Amino acid sequence: MPIIDLREVFFICDEDEKVVALALTFPGISDAVRKSKGHMGLISLLRLLYTIHNPRVIDLGLIAVNHEYKNSGLTAVFVDSITKSYKQFKHLDHFETNLNLEDNLAIRNMWSRFDSVENKRRRSFVKQL
Repeated sequence: MPIIDLREVFFICDEDEKVVALALTFPGISDAVRKSKGHMGLISLLRLLYTIHNPRVIDLGLIAVNHEYKNSGLTAVFVDSITKSYKQFKHLDHFETNLNLEDNLAIRNMWSRFDSVENKRRRSFVKQL
């Protein structure tokens, strides 16, 4: 069983075939692990495999864009291709983002176009010594 399914990794290349952007997604397995209470037995393994092949939640693990291509709309292209790619799953409920800073206005504006709920905040504090 591969750790990363290549259908869940998205690349954008420039005209020289160099990767300029990368998005890594994976099925959210936290509900299956929570139901198993962290134990791994036969039923837990079957529950985990079912969750991987029929996800209710998709975790957006990483979206990285080369500095030269920032603010060019590549993140919107990724979100569009990810949503089209995951339309095959009938039980899909929502996407879960990771580590978006509260003052990152570009990301917050991108997610404002969707029916989104903010359920956690990330802040960074700096103290001069």
